[in-house]
Amino acid sequence: MTRQAKASRAAVLLAAGAAMLFFGFARVSAEEPVPGSQTAHKLEVKKKQVGYWLFVPKSYEKKKAWPLMLFLHGAGERGDNLKVVKAWGPPRLVARDQEFPFVVISPQCPKGAGWNPEQLKALVEHVAGSHKIDRSRMYCTGLSMGGYGTWSIVAKYPKLFAAAVPICGGGDPRTAGRIKDLPIWAFHGDADKVVPARRSQVMVDAIKKAGGKNVKLTLYPGVNHNSWSRTYANGKVYEWLLSHSIKADKPDNSPTHANVAYGPHKPNVLDIWIAEGDGPRPLHVYIHGGGWIGGDKFSKGDPQKHWLAKGISYAAINYRHTPQASLPAPVHDAARAIQFLRSKAGDWNIAKDRICLSGGSAGACTSMWLLCHDDLADPKSEDPVLRESTRVSGAAVRGGQTSIDPKQIEPWLGPMVLQHRMINMAVGEPTIEGALKNYEKHKPLYVEFSSYNHVSKDDPPLFMSYGGDMTLPSKNAGHGIHHPVYGVKMKEKADKVGMECHLLIGNGEVSKSEKYRNANEFIEAILLGRNGKSK
Repeated sequence: MTRQAKASRAAVLLAAGAAMLFFGFARVSAEEPVPGSQTAHKLEVKKKQVGYWLFVPKSYEKKKAWPLMLFLHGAGERGDNLKVVKAWGPPRLVARDQEFPFVVISPQCPKGAGWNPEQLKALVEHVAGSHKIDRSRMYCTGLSMGGYGTWSIVAKYPKLFAAAVPICGGGDPRTAGRIKDLPIWAFHGDADKVVPARRSQVMVDAIKKAGGKNVKLTLYPGVNHNSWSRTYANGKVYEWLLSHSIKADKPDNSPTHANVAYGPHKPNVLDIWIAEGDGPRPLHVYIHGGGWIGGDKFSKGDPQKHWLAKGISYAAINYRHTPQASLPAPVHDAARAIQFLRSKAGDWNIAKDRICLSGGSAGACTSMWLLCHDDLADPKSEDPVLRESTRVSGAAVRGGQTSIDPKQIEPWLGPMVLQHRMINMAVGEPTIEGALKNYEKHKPLYVEFSSYNHVSKDDPPLFMSYGGDMTLPSKNAGHGIHHPVYGVKMKEKADKVGMECHLLIGNGEVSKSEKYRNANEFIEAILLGRNGKSK
């Protein structure tokens, strides 16, 4: 190795060491990797040592980046004798094939334990960060207990690997939606008496049902538990793995599931971005504005990125608009969307008890109604979606209408607010004159869909924000429909009954919360269990 190459390698190792300390794990001991062989290493992850073999191909120095393979052994190779890991699979193959076309990590699971996805991810990230690895071509495979481990880690980190080969293992079919886009080739003996073949079949069927098109299962007729020897001896398996990579041009903002129907009507669709993390993830649901007359779930600026980075899943919904279907359609559609999302908790890893709403204008109006209204769940319904709760943990809204009742809001804001089409179209009237003429007919709808009328002490926390123009009467229809007085009236009532309510007007110049600086801070507190200002 040249002096320049040694200096370059030293710099890489130094940087890797700094990164390991930052992320809470450190390299305990390691032999220098020798191209064409595998060497023993140890890594400390959260105070637990992980022993592993690391293989680098003989021509390692000739390429800028290599594919990486994570191999997970079966239950029989657990313990603290690293040599037994070489009994089967890739760590056995590389002993006689120095040009095996992968950098291979073969960790050992402690005696009596199972594979830990978080620990394995830390190991993969460590090797990928300290060696010449093509991060778009990282793969996972395992046998028996390692097959289970493979299903587990790809379900928890579906974007970490480009493809996976689980052998005679099984997983949780409820996670199928998360891995439906990951190429998976499963193998099993149809006569397996240790892990029945149906364990693999159930996973493959669930993924296909979720819309997966790149998953397949090979069953070996008459083969018992050892379906791995045949699989790892098949060169086509490695060709298949290498044919897959994580496409760099795939938009980062694409939903995990897009335009999923949550109800019977054409506009009843939603997008969801599913966050990674330990356990079920909290969910932030965005309801768009537009006076219930128009609008769409699409938001500029990719707001989901902020929430995914926090471990919070993000959903955005469409609903019917009042020119086609007046109240209760837009609001009840949103309620059903919440129920539908709860019904998918198992498939989409949603924490049912941690759902927070947000929205602007009419989306804010709907969000506050859902926040304050009694639960619409019908335990006796034949529709399982309608059995789910519509109650949420909180709502953060901007420019929202706390009342749509013309007889209530005109005294609050003046006559210009009634010129906004939201008020008359809400009840199916083409003009405000028609809405006022038929007021008694429409009064039950106006009263019912004004969140101000549903405020009670047991309602979840609310954060409202408005522009700073307090001018009264309102200047025009646009000013009136988003006027800060909506928030003032709501907070007055909330304070009176003892409901937690925060009001931000004009970025805090007119009114501010003593607890939260902004809506994002409020949502994070509700969904992540933090109190007060974030540091």
